[in-house]
Amino acid sequence: MGIVKSAGVRRAGAIAGALVLAFAAAGQAIGVELTIGQAALMSASVALAPAVPSGPGYLGTFELAAVTVGRTFGLDPDQAFALALIVHAGILGVTSVGGAVAFVVDGWRRGQVPAEHGLPAPGDG
Repeated sequence: MGIVKSAGVRRAGAIAGALVLAFAAAGQAIGVELTIGQAALMSASVALAPAVPSGPGYLGTFELAAVTVGRTFGLDPDQAFALALIVHAGILGVTSVGGAVAFVVDGWRRGQVPAEHGLPAPGDG
């Protein structure tokens, strides 16, 4: 098996691994010891949650997926919901802060497209 040379594949693997660890850590925070396999199954199920139409931020479908999978390996539904809520809040918090930092650093304003993307400016039709 060769070394993965694509930066995108490496990033996707790192993100998936971080989500698995987030579920394992959130479980520890509420007194539930998940195996890495259980945490991976929960993270995979919530990754599929956007496939179902939902509200903003996938609120509801994310938690439903985690509770359903958690029940398959014996978690109390309340514990599974708490676990999902902790992870979901963490994901939304990190991405919101990261987005705000990107806007401040890049100085983007509504309607601006960075020149390095090679896209026409609004109104250049």
